[in-house]
Order: sequence, then C-alpha cells, then structure tokens
Amino acid sequence: NQFDLYLNTIRIEALQLNKNKKVDEAISKIQDEIIFKNAAKHIDFGLLGSFYLSSKQFEKAELNLEKAILLDKTDLTHRLNLSYVYLFTDRVSEAKDIHSQYKMQNITSNVSWVNQTKSDFSDFEKNGFPTDNFKKILRIIE
Repeated sequence: NQFDLYLNTIRIEALQLNKNKKVDEAISKIQDEIIFKNAAKHIDFGLLGSFYLSSKQFEKAELNLEKAILLDKTDLTHRLNLSYVYLFTDRVSEAKDIHSQYKMQNITSNVSWVNQTKSDFSDFEKNGFPTDNFKKILRIIE
C-alpha cells in the first residue's frame, strides 16, 4: 500500500511537471521511477503516451498508448489519446473509427467522450497543433 502511495506521488509530480511545460522532465520521472523499476501499470503508459502526444512525439505516444490499452481495455482515455495520434499522423479513418465506436460513452462518470474531445481539441488548438482534421471528427461525434 505504501508503494502504491509512492507511485501516485510520482504520477502527481510528473503531471505537475507536464503542466509547467517541463515535458522531458515529466517523461523522465515516469520512466526512471516507475517504468524502469518494473512497477508500471496502464496509467503509467497512458501518462507517458499523453506526455509524448503533447510534445508531438507521435510514434512514442502511440507505442505507450497501445501498451496502456493492452493492460486496461476499459480506460477510454487511452483510446481517445490514441485517436489523436492517428489524427495528427494523417490516419484520419482510424481516428474516425475510434470516435464512432466510443462517442456515446463517458470517459469518466461525469465527462462524456464528446465533451472531452471538444475540450482536448481546444487545448490542441491553443498549443499550435494542426486543426485541419478536427471538423471531420466533430461531424462524427455531434
């Protein structure tokens, strides 16, 4: 139980680093203190995937998100982030497939797939990501 608390502290610290635009440090923290110690769970690969996604390292993001999905098929955050990787690497049809499959579900108990997608698109736009394909996804989920 104490080890789980320790891991959660590492995750929180990494999220804070990412929030403060210290993505490389956030990635290193998860890798060095969780992944390399063979203590990783789906959430850790999902965090790494999201950190890589936010820094436009799409291949690494995809690899980690796929690992996260293999470990927990029920956490839709990983699938949503994977759909963004597809979107930004010109695999729009694969992104559309994911959105079509999950658009009626919730990411968490009070956040819908649709609302999370719209919020994420807004964040991506603010951070200079290409928005060309957003309308194609919005047509599917609205």
